[in-house]
Amino acid sequence: MPELHEDGDSQVFVGGEIRLAFRWTGERWVHSIEHWKVGETVGRVLALSFEGDSLPKDPARVISPVYQQIHFQGEGPQRQALLVGQSGPHHFSAVFTFEERVGGDVSIDVDVADRCRGIVDSLAATYTVDARSDELLDADQSVAVWDFEPGRLTFAVVSEAQCSLVEAGRRATHVQVLAATHPTSSTHRIRYQWHWQIAPFPEGCYPGRE
Repeated sequence: MPELHEDGDSQVFVGGEIRLAFRWTGERWVHSIEHWKVGETVGRVLALSFEGDSLPKDPARVISPVYQQIHFQGEGPQRQALLVGQSGPHHFSAVFTFEERVGGDVSIDVDVADRCRGIVDSLAATYTVDARSDELLDADQSVAVWDFEPGRLTFAVVSEAQCSLVEAGRRATHVQVLAATHPTSSTHRIRYQWHWQIAPFPEGCYPGRE
């Protein structure tokens, strides 16, 4: 069963060897997906939210939602983090659902809403993934998959959103989910998922592309 570890400016869901960590920077909550081997005191950050400016130069373009408040709910195999925040004309809310599955696999479902009365040219959520190019197994507009030594990490988009990847140095990649915005709507949504799987893996089959 996943556990919630609370320590001041650090709030962490723990399930198996995977952690979903929320950390307060002084102006917002950033989050990361981390792998911790049993007995180790330091883990590896697999994916870290890539934060834009609190008040971006172009308020019509969102690189990542901003979160300033956090609450938790749920029990059993699922726990949820509820986040809200504001940046310029944007009012963000999100639900992160953390689920530990039999065998140590973990899924993180993220549902984001952006309520904005102004123009929204683009709404995205962006992450920096700590991975070499040879660790990337597959990628297209709906899914990105990395094979690490201890397991497989999958990023999958839901509904009309699209996924894109850009190299960020020798050992990092920016992965972004871009929402399909509608000019007549004042509420825009992104939904995406992270999955961690432990070997053995089904041949040619993973979350987001069964």
